[in-house]
Amino acid sequence: IAGRRDAYTQIYETVLDVYHARPRQRWLSSVSLDGGGLLMDITEHSVTLISIIIGIGLTEMLGNLHRLIRNRPRVTWDWLPVTWAAALLLLVINYWWSIYLGVSGLNQSNNAAEFGLLLIQPILLFLTTASVLPNFDANCEWNVRRHYDEHRKTFIVTFVLYQCTTWTTAIVVGTLGWNVISVVRAIILLLLVLMLLFNKRRWDWIGVLGIRAI
Repeated sequence: IAGRRDAYTQIYETVLDVYHARPRQRWLSSVSLDGGGLLMDITEHSVTLISIIIGIGLTEMLGNLHRLIRNRPRVTWDWLPVTWAAALLLLVINYWWSIYLGVSGLNQSNNAAEFGLLLIQPILLFLTTASVLPNFDANCEWNVRRHYDEHRKTFIVTFVLYQCTTWTTAIVVGTLGWNVISVVRAIILLLLVLMLLFNKRRWDWIGVLGIRAI
């Protein structure tokens, strides 16, 4: 009986040693000698921060749309900013897909300065998505078209800056060159600049429909 009790005691102590050793093993595996595990942790933390930034902008845009739908009897609708919201939703999905494919530049950032440069893109995407639809006060007139006409220049300029950061990301990643993606970026940027120059709703419709088609 004493021998069996000693055996149980030894097994119990072995299980405790394994239990306490696992956190140390996980920590050591995350910080490997070649830096691969550390790089993976940095990338994961970067994706988390970018997820928060873009998620807030997407929440703001969808929340504004929900308030407009809920108060639709008092809303003077304008389908142009609503179409822009749909185009920006596709743009956010496309940005997330670039993170999944590893072409967003996060893996190539070697220091805080490069990461800060790459962080400008999601911040501008947040500002663009958050400003496309109005957030009316309860006592004001809910005129979507008037709001868009008053704030369209700020919205388009923010969109232009975001589009310019895609070129910056391509430089950091090392994928800058004339390919299909570069042509698409150039077309979108050209449409946005034309919208600013002509300041006509016709060009706004051409721009948003062209971007959605691309």
